[in-house]
Amino acid sequence: MSKYNRLVKNTGLILIGSAGSRFLQFLLLPFCTAYLSPAEYGVKELLVVYATIFISLVGCKLEDSVFLFATERPKEEQASYFSTGLLCITGAYLFGGCLFALYEKWSGGAGFFAEHWPLIFVFALLMGYYGLLQELCRSTNRLAVYSISEICYTLGVVGGAFVLIPQYGINGYIAAICMGYFLAVVYLFFALRLWSYLVRPEHFSAIAIKMYRFSLPIVPTGIMWWVISSLNRPLLERYDTIAGIGIFAIANKIPQLLDSVWLVFFNTWQISVMEEFRKPGFVRYFNRVGDLLLECFVLGGCLLSITAPWYVRLLLGEAYRGTSLYIPLLTFGILFSILIGFTGTIFTASQRSVYFFHTSMIALAAALLLNVVLIPRHGIWGAVFALTLTSIIQFLARWYFASKLVATRDVLKKAGMVSGFAMIVAAFYWIENHYLQWGIYLVVLGLVSRQLQRDARPFLRHNPLSGLLAKIQRKMEIES
Repeated sequence: MSKYNRLVKNTGLILIGSAGSRFLQFLLLPFCTAYLSPAEYGVKELLVVYATIFISLVGCKLEDSVFLFATERPKEEQASYFSTGLLCITGAYLFGGCLFALYEKWSGGAGFFAEHWPLIFVFALLMGYYGLLQELCRSTNRLAVYSISEICYTLGVVGGAFVLIPQYGINGYIAAICMGYFLAVVYLFFALRLWSYLVRPEHFSAIAIKMYRFSLPIVPTGIMWWVISSLNRPLLERYDTIAGIGIFAIANKIPQLLDSVWLVFFNTWQISVMEEFRKPGFVRYFNRVGDLLLECFVLGGCLLSITAPWYVRLLLGEAYRGTSLYIPLLTFGILFSILIGFTGTIFTASQRSVYFFHTSMIALAAALLLNVVLIPRHGIWGAVFALTLTSIIQFLARWYFASKLVATRDVLKKAGMVSGFAMIVAAFYWIENHYLQWGIYLVVLGLVSRQLQRDARPFLRHNPLSGLLAKIQRKMEIES
């Protein structure tokens, strides 16, 4: 199977589960915003935010080591790496839970974190084990199982939400999320026959050191992502309101549709990069996929930005109508967030995790400075600008280091795509004449669509479905 066919096949497998499940969760937004106030939605956001940083700090990103070292290895080695990772993560989580309890006593139970630490700990456990089992799916190339686990999680959340939210409000929503993670973990346990991967590693210390040596430099990346995407929530809690967190979270949730599509592709793209990195022609392959990716997401981002006022009025409750103002700028930032992930796969394939560290430190400094300066003065708008500017700065840093490993081609074309998106965002905010505004929209969309059509041709030629249709057509011609 060619590298293009393999990429298309793997993406299709994950697309079935991931895209479908995220679409169902998106459809859940109108239901949630109808029953939950912005302040209640803000509570849910803070729980997830604190659980995420707990996983990064305490778990030390060991799930990434499981994926790297267990990929394309005999099952005995895969079991050793998984069991070692599971033991280390479990011990670390229990230690972290003890620290949570001590913090509650030290703080006197005051503050959101101290009041809700048991829920945060439960969230962290379920999210952490779910992520670890998903990495085992990817390392063993069980992508169909991966997709079904996404569906199980979504069915648990959606089903639980429809039953529990009308009666229990925010507590029902939290219970529904926990139900989704639990259902997915149980499914993965049986689908992967997880007991066959639970062994007593013969060289536990050596394997653990090897895994930590790779994962520890990635920890700042996890912290960086938390600071970029989540530090704004605690700051908004302090300088704005928990309701402001809810408004910001919903505004950011809609552009996250693009990120959800990217995550579907990322899971298969990372596998392809690891398989093709050392082979001839990788530079050309990397640039062609990069061009197509950029054009697809610029087109999607432009459409999402232009139609923001319409679908906000259509989908969201009355209390959330103001979110449409923030969506175009947040969508522009999401584009750079996607490009950050795309270039970062080079660091994983080349095992240059130190570049993750360097770029994380740059982004961390930018995010801290921008959030601390802008949010106290400008509230939600400060969070929006800080998030977008930090993503741009981090992408430029990633691009600089990635260019040392893989040459970047057609820089002007890539810059033109980004500039077109910037024109859409500028027209949305600053041009009041609707005819001129829509003229800019149509010109940019037309140019991006034309370039996308050109760059998509090599992938359409390698599409397995196209080959199948051609064979059927030839067979029909012969029979006739």
